[in-house]
Amino acid sequence: MASLPPFAAAGRILSLSHRPTSTTTITTLSTRSPCLLLLRPQTRSITDEQRAERQISRMTARADKLEGPGASMRTNQSTAMMEEVAELLLPSTFVTPPFFHRPSIFTDTKNRIQFEWVRIKIKAQDLVSRYLARLWHSDPFIRKDLIPSAEALHRNMYTAYARGDVDSLSRICSRDLYHTFRNRIVSRPSNVQFSWKFSGYNSKSRIMSHKVGMLGQGKGDENSIRQAVVRIDSTQTLIKGVDGKVVKGTGEPTRTVEYIVLSKRRREGVPETPWTVWGTVEESGMDEIRAHGIPPTAGDSTVSGSGGRWAR
Repeated sequence: MASLPPFAAAGRILSLSHRPTSTTTITTLSTRSPCLLLLRPQTRSITDEQRAERQISRMTARADKLEGPGASMRTNQSTAMMEEVAELLLPSTFVTPPFFHRPSIFTDTKNRIQFEWVRIKIKAQDLVSRYLARLWHSDPFIRKDLIPSAEALHRNMYTAYARGDVDSLSRICSRDLYHTFRNRIVSRPSNVQFSWKFSGYNSKSRIMSHKVGMLGQGKGDENSIRQAVVRIDSTQTLIKGVDGKVVKGTGEPTRTVEYIVLSKRRREGVPETPWTVWGTVEESGMDEIRAHGIPPTAGDSTVSGSGGRWAR
């Protein structure tokens, strides 16, 4: 069985459409597993400050279009703000990489200490955000439905994308991700078919980040965004068919690790929305550690990618 590092096959379904179409008979669709169908991880190269500035600019632009003061303006402005925040990755989202992707405690002690300090600080902030949500909004402190929801959405999303089911994707995905999928489906040639299959989990899914962004000022203001990042290690297969024939090179089971971002919203006077898929992210690295206020030391550099992520 083939094994890929995290996100190595991102966008593979797009590249398949440009490959030569060496084919075999489509009858193998019923006996072989379909191959990987991955999202391209969302970029997180900007700092939290830059992200906040962009967010404020968008909200201000929307508010400027509203006419006159009053309850209608406040309601529309709040709704616009909720829509904008829901499409952003909440600040200080930290995805802890495995031990072998962290700075070495023996050869890179300084970076390892900085890494662990920021990780613990962000985990504590996330804990406080969930506690305040429980105190002010009566939210459950621990979401027992989180991992089952993430796994179900993960499978349903890729199944719907492979078969071009736009209606299902509109319920599963956030706004921006839905439009990305929809555009890809619309541009898919009519003689091309995809079949995706989930083969199983290679390890237990884990919650890597779970936080609440409260937009209100305190108790009684129900406006908030809940966000979670779930690590899913699974084996998937994808088969591409062209004109009723299977494209050579597709259909091999592939092990893939993905960090799926889920979000849900709560508005005052409105029931909480179900979980939706925002997209995927990568493991956090030293560039994000430094974005939290730790200045780089002269000569420091990081290299992304398997094996050299923490190279100097």
